[in-house]
Amino acid sequence: MARVFEFIKDITDRKDLWKIAVKVKDKWNATKEGKDFFQIVVVDSKGDDIFVLVPNELKQKFENEIPITFNNTYTMQNFQVTKNDDQFKPSHHEFKLRFTGGTLVDDVNLHQIADPVAKFKSFGDILNGDFREDYLYGIHYFI
Repeated sequence: MARVFEFIKDITDRKDLWKIAVKVKDKWNATKEGKDFFQIVVVDSKGDDIFVLVPNELKQKFENEIPITFNNTYTMQNFQVTKNDDQFKPSHHEFKLRFTGGTLVDDVNLHQIADPVAKFKSFGDILNGDFREDYLYGIHYFI
């Protein structure tokens, strides 16, 4: 029997097997210690998001063989869940995901997931100190 889909808000490090239907909200390349990798933020049908790291050794696979691209939907399963203790976080989620050799990504664009709603911080909130120092915000202001 196939595993049922779970929601991002339920992801913790208390179990190993997760299966989620997500849409790629953002994707960017990074380099650390001379190794290229990419990072993404995915969102589920309830609008919750989580940060995902695709390490150097899997970058080629998930850019060419099974390309993960912005705004596409996917089924993702079999990834490592760890605390989101990075200095700067692109997601408020307590945990982050890391792809492993056993990570499966398929069902490209078979899920109906609405475009994520941008959650801007107003310039006034930033000036008033109403923000988390460890979160990467987009700033929105009106002229």
